Amino acid sequence: MMAQRLTIEQDAAGVFLLAGPMTAEHLDYLRLFLEDDLGRAQRIALDLGGVTAVDALAVQLLIAFRRTLPPNRDWQITRLSPELEDILVKTGLRQLLCP
Repeated sequence: MMAQRLTIEQDAAGVFLLAGPMTAEHLDYLRLFLEDDLGRAQRIALDLGGVTAVDALAVQLLIAFRRTLPPNRDWQITRLSPELEDILVKTGLRQLLCP
């Protein structure tokens, strides 16, 4: 059985759609995406509704990236998967990622 992988696509409106697992196994790919693709973008819109699994390391990486952005950077999470929403609410971190 082939392991599921994290995929990232951009829709016509410029929203980045993340789908699949966001776990330790996928951190290098996620880190490269954040640093290379989003690091210089003025508008960052993420749809995390397709995330099927998430762990603490991926959440920490997203929050750390969010904290490094200048205050004038447009950051938006357009949708959260139920799995990600549940973890963010239970840990009290939702406000840090989705202000």
